[in-house]
Amino acid sequence: MAAYTRTTGLRLIEDACQAQGTTTRGRPAGTVGDTGCFSLKDGKIIACGEGGYLLTDDDALADRAAAYRTHWQSAAPDAPAGSRLGVNYRLAEPLAALARHNLQRFPDALAHRRRQAAALHRGVDGTEGLEPIAAGDGDSPNGYSALWRLTLPESRAFATHLAGLGVPNSVGTHRLTAAHLHPACSGYATGDLPRAHATVDTLLAVPFTEHDTEQAIEHWALTIRQEAAAWKS
Repeated sequence: MAAYTRTTGLRLIEDACQAQGTTTRGRPAGTVGDTGCFSLKDGKIIACGEGGYLLTDDDALADRAAAYRTHWQSAAPDAPAGSRLGVNYRLAEPLAALARHNLQRFPDALAHRRRQAAALHRGVDGTEGLEPIAAGDGDSPNGYSALWRLTLPESRAFATHLAGLGVPNSVGTHRLTAAHLHPACSGYATGDLPRAHATVDTLLAVPFTEHDTEQAIEHWALTIRQEAAAWKS
């Protein structure tokens, strides 16, 4: 994708909001494209409640982002201060201070999240109807979520069923859906996108927070195993 955008003159923007600490093909998430976008909402591995940040090695993009986030009060290339409309997307200073503090403990937080994901995978390993989604060669996920591909019938309903039993997951809890099915994106789709639809509807992504205990993860694993067996039968 990066090579394609370079040949076409397009900008590559990575939505890496949950990918802090992930590497793909040996490169940190958010550094492959022109800009990487991350979230600092609670639950992320580096968090401060709300807000986010961008990564870029393009000085012009950095200047434009800085100007846009603060009513264009600062200058950007070919756009002096006050020459364009901007917004108020500045992160409040107390939240920024909290994020900087949490950044210092990032290596420990990342290791903890990976241990949590590994523990849930071990607890569910071998369950019929759940196929672990393995990382690709050269990839190292951050453990934000444990991931499976569901082969159970009515897989989306199964994810919703698990959410009702206290097992958080992207589809069942947060109603994750393919983008073209979202009302705000419907105008961009020229037809049905069955692969995108099927990919989301068969996904079981169980996210963690740093506060999830070993006992909670063991309970989730037991619930998933039992409910998958009952659902299959």
